[in-house]
Amino acid sequence: MDGLSREMAAVGAIWWRDVIQFLRNKGRSASHLAMPLMWLLLFGVGMNRAFRPGALGGEISYLQFVYPGIVGMTILFSGLFSAFGIVADREFGYLKAFLVAPIRPSSMVLGRILSGTTLTALQALVMVGLAPIVGISLSLPMVLQLGPIIILFAFATTAASVALAGLVRSHIGFIVANQFLALPIFFTCGAVFPLVNLPAWMDLLVMINPATYAVGALRLVVLTTQGVGWPVAARFGPFLFGRPVGLAADLAITVGFTALFFALAVRAFRA
Repeated sequence: MDGLSREMAAVGAIWWRDVIQFLRNKGRSASHLAMPLMWLLLFGVGMNRAFRPGALGGEISYLQFVYPGIVGMTILFSGLFSAFGIVADREFGYLKAFLVAPIRPSSMVLGRILSGTTLTALQALVMVGLAPIVGISLSLPMVLQLGPIIILFAFATTAASVALAGLVRSHIGFIVANQFLALPIFFTCGAVFPLVNLPAWMDLLVMINPATYAVGALRLVVLTTQGVGWPVAARFGPFLFGRPVGLAADLAITVGFTALFFALAVRAFRA
């Protein structure tokens, strides 16, 4: 077996190990798939009553606005916690076996990221399938456009999680660090509230928030496939220097953050 084949086999084995562990843990599997429904009921159906008709200018409903945000929120929280198994492996001594194996650290990192991406994207796709519950029309064009964005954002958040897992040494530290990062990212990405009339310092947080652009891309796809015109849909996405970002720029920025997080994850396990 040549070097490349060995590395790819290692990536596949690590990915399969994590997926099998997930499938064998029935409680974890059930909660993983039930969580999207909980988010949908709490932030979608529940908070919809808190917004009077026309609160978003009368052009879209709050459910149309918040649904892609809930999909993004599902990816964010699931992805950021996906590397918890790495911390557990370190505490029980299993991680050392991976690090001394005759494979590159980047192969181990890629395998863990791909497994986390798979499970996170699966959770988000469950949310996509639940769209009719909140009155969002489910169509093939919407699914085909959302799929790549979901996978990209899931890869980015999982890579960030793996990078964090390479830095902390205990599961308590990982949980605390995750909460410290996840909540500010969530509240400044526009997932459930419009990003308008913010103070200048918070506008800056919104601009440097990776999730802002992924959620913006998800929202543009959902709104435009629901018949909302692009000029209207763009007003509910992120802005840079007073102009709507647009889908292509949203994706380009998300790709850039994804590459950065992957590089940080690889570096964390080379140190």
